[in-house]
Amino acid sequence: MSGAAFVVPWFGAAAADPVGQQIFEIAARLAKRGHRIEVLTTCCRSPRDDWQQNHFPEGVSEESGVVVRRFAVGPRDAGAFDRANRELAELDPRPKLLGVSPVSATAARAFVDENLHSPKLLEYLAREQLNLVFAGYRHGPTLQGFGAAGKHAYLQPFLRDETAAYLPAVQGIFDKARHLLFASEGEAALAARLFGPAIWRKSAITGEGLELRAAAAPQESKVPGPYLLHLGDGDASFLLHAFDRFRAAHPGSPLQLVLAHPGDPRDGTVDLGRLDAKGKASLLSECRALIDPPDSRTLTEAWLQSKPVVVHG
Repeated sequence: MSGAAFVVPWFGAAAADPVGQQIFEIAARLAKRGHRIEVLTTCCRSPRDDWQQNHFPEGVSEESGVVVRRFAVGPRDAGAFDRANRELAELDPRPKLLGVSPVSATAARAFVDENLHSPKLLEYLAREQLNLVFAGYRHGPTLQGFGAAGKHAYLQPFLRDETAAYLPAVQGIFDKARHLLFASEGEAALAARLFGPAIWRKSAITGEGLELRAAAAPQESKVPGPYLLHLGDGDASFLLHAFDRFRAAHPGSPLQLVLAHPGDPRDGTVDLGRLDAKGKASLLSECRALIDPPDSRTLTEAWLQSKPVVVHG
């Protein structure tokens, strides 16, 4: 195969994943300009679905001018992965030593080995020896597939300062990458701090685009009254605790906290569950502020709607 191929866990307009959305837009734009682009991904629909469930059929298709090869996901020990992932998430706020695994070897192995798993995708990577751009650093196709890709592997990590970034396996993929593509200078500086200054020699700042779409027709608000909006999929316990303190100090305030994912509803909070892109845009347009965004893409979407963003230190 000539041209380039992206490797991403989930792909398409329904991926509901910032990395998948970003690669979908990049690949579609490149294809529209005449470049031959392939995407290697799994049959799993999104990170919010069962990672052992194949929603899409295996095989080759074309989506928005992009050749998409989908590979079935296989069985995994979801319980072991969930335990390791919780252990990592609980350590996110705490200081960590560089070059030292923040968790036990068992948890570190489980995070990699019991991650999203597609044996046929790994076989394809080892057999074809393509020039590949692995998108996202913390999911199975990257953590498990980098070794199979050999010297042909590029990495667009979408790196964050979180516990998973300190795992030995993550250090390994940054060391092995032929080239590193970063969305911002801040991301590149974080990588250099975590993995050493030699990172700069093989790094490029590519930026990160965001598709501007026509504004949707006004809809009746799903939430009566003023509200703060939280769109993250992770543990919201710290945010909920802070909001409880606010409610105790200001019992007469009409301000609500909207969680756009399954959370822990309590007084003053509204849990709307999973949202599509249209629902997300509608909530952003009506909120007082976005609070603790999960990624830079969501933060930028809020800014494009002239909404302030509240973050912690």
